[in-house]
Amino acid sequence: MLTTPHALAGAAIGSLFPNSIIGSVGAFALAFGSHFVLDSVPHWERLFATKNHTELAKTGYNVRDAGVYLQVVLDGIVGLVAIYIASKHLGTINWTNPIIWGGIGGILPDFLDNIHPISKRLHYVSIFRTIEKLHRKFHINYEAQRRLPKYTGLMTQALVILLSLAALR
Repeated sequence: MLTTPHALAGAAIGSLFPNSIIGSVGAFALAFGSHFVLDSVPHWERLFATKNHTELAKTGYNVRDAGVYLQVVLDGIVGLVAIYIASKHLGTINWTNPIIWGGIGGILPDFLDNIHPISKRLHYVSIFRTIEKLHRKFHINYEAQRRLPKYTGLMTQALVILLSLAALR
């Protein structure tokens, strides 16, 4: 799933918690868990990728190119800006803001697992290796997703974004 739906879902979860350290920890943990649930539904991860790198490519994510990196960076920026705007609109920006921690928890599994310089180093640490395995276990099977209509993944992400925006309070 793209970063933005994960970020907004995490921020929406965070908005349910009180602005405190306990609330931030709870928001982070629940949003972190929500990441795996969202990755189990049909979605597009590389919507704007070049023809050499598609989510449903049988060879996986072995080919990296500028189009993929541009999409990832732009999506990451949009996700982080969404967390910032939600937290600013619904409260103050501080280190105990559960909206910020929920947003961070929602995107952290992808950050740990998909940013190669980070994941390469963390792979040797047991807890991160467990998170990586969990991430892969919950992720939707690409063969199953390939059998669905082409825009199913885009629609599920749009639905997650709309529901998250509606849930922010």
